[in-house]
Amino acid sequence: MLEGGLEDNTLTALVWNERLAPQIALKVMSDDFSTEVYRRIATAALDFLHTHHRPVRAHIGDILEHDIKRGPNGRFTKDVIDEMERLAPLLNEDHVLGELDKFLDIQRLTKAVNEASDFLISGDLERAREVLRAPQLLPKDKPGVWLGDEDWFSFLRSDDDRELFASGIDVLDERGIRPGRGELFVLMAAAGRGKSWFLINAGRANLVARKKVLHLTLENTLEMTLQRYTQCFCSLTKDDPKSLHVSTFVRDKEGRVTGPGHDNPTVQSIHTADRDMMQEQLRHYLDRGQLLVKHFPSGALGYGHLVAYLDTLELVHGFKPDLVLLDYLTLMDVPPRDLRINIGKLTQNLRGLASLRNFALMTVTQGNRLSKSAKQVTSGHVAEDWSIVATSDTFITYSQTDEERSKGVARILVDKSRKSSDKWMASITQSYEIGQFALDSEYMSKFIESEMTDYVKDEDDGR
Repeated sequence: MLEGGLEDNTLTALVWNERLAPQIALKVMSDDFSTEVYRRIATAALDFLHTHHRPVRAHIGDILEHDIKRGPNGRFTKDVIDEMERLAPLLNEDHVLGELDKFLDIQRLTKAVNEASDFLISGDLERAREVLRAPQLLPKDKPGVWLGDEDWFSFLRSDDDRELFASGIDVLDERGIRPGRGELFVLMAAAGRGKSWFLINAGRANLVARKKVLHLTLENTLEMTLQRYTQCFCSLTKDDPKSLHVSTFVRDKEGRVTGPGHDNPTVQSIHTADRDMMQEQLRHYLDRGQLLVKHFPSGALGYGHLVAYLDTLELVHGFKPDLVLLDYLTLMDVPPRDLRINIGKLTQNLRGLASLRNFALMTVTQGNRLSKSAKQVTSGHVAEDWSIVATSDTFITYSQTDEERSKGVARILVDKSRKSSDKWMASITQSYEIGQFALDSEYMSKFIESEMTDYVKDEDDGR
């Protein structure tokens, strides 16, 4: 029987109140109510409101006539409807609206605790954690931006006024293809084409920009990732010191590219370089931002575990990342049944988590088998659920033929961007031997495309 508690007030307002019913309907679902009778009433009220654009009020009895006369809870249903009619004129509208979020938190957390208890009984600790963390994704935000608000023209902020992240590829940054808070930035490439190096390169670029960077590696070991960062920071080889062939773009005095070229620097090995020298170079980055690297075995990091880990970082270590690098998304713990659907759901949850916690999220994904031999990789070569592309804010692809690989050049296609122009390509020079994913970059005009094609075909280049 209704007694004027949070749940009773919310249900009554949904059924009877002209002002409150539409606002409540924006947030509640019938499953938010605790009993079958309350859920049946809420479902009828929501359906009526969505169809007729007004609360159901006294018609609720007509709609649920079958439940009242023949249902197993008929008498109780009739009593609840009668009590709602009595309680409706006594409601304090401002109080009900003000307590709505509290009601939803209580109901959804209670439901999560009950579900988690069932998983714990069955021994599934990870699923229990995931269920308990889910209610934290409930947004408590203002209704939106009103015409006339000061925030209305926030889109006019210049780059000097907005916080900028780096993709790690200069020409992308210059054209607005950047990560952003609450956004998902994805690079796709074929297997073995340097996806991890891309994230390390982005980590370095954002560290220089004084960001707090969290790098989660699910593919490579912790030691390998730390070594690669050191190679990237210090331009050192993994093995013996050597003279390298490094492709470059030749530029005139105005900085315009006149064609490709190459250098032959002699570089040191990470195992023979002086440790004090390496520490001095690392200090250059340490004085700017923060970088935290964490390894999880493939398939061991679930969504709930990730949320718990972020909580621990913030509460125990005072570290709240500006940028999270995830290497990579499909190596997280994903239930194998309905794999594509679950990967799509995980992608949406991760983007939601980035928005909720206000960090930029960059990850990589692997192309299908056709991408390995494709001259141009596009979003059509995605190996898993295509919703990764649909959910992402920015989706770029990496293409490199065997000939281009031998010359240390590659192409980046901006396949999708929500906030800047897309469907264009960039040419990059790189040297994985010294940990450099993008040494230089340039918009691929017809001139650059022609010059790079000739350069890649030219065997007599001084190597």
